[in-house]
Amino acid sequence: MVGMIEEVAPGPNGKVDAVLRLNAALDTDRDIIRMRIAPRLSDRGALKLGYSKQKFLQLFAG
Repeated sequence: MVGMIEEVAPGPNGKVDAVLRLNAALDTDRDIIRMRIAPRLSDRGALKLGYSKQKFLQLFAG
């Protein structure tokens, strides 16, 4: 799990603006990030970010 969503608001072009509190186990110096993403949900209702863990860490690691 990458983290917990703290806030979601409608964004432009059918996307959503999300604020995520990152999992402390991730190797990053950030606690919270903001993302604009397409609103895709998994079968369990989790928001899918569309990144592999490696790509996510490349983008957001300290």
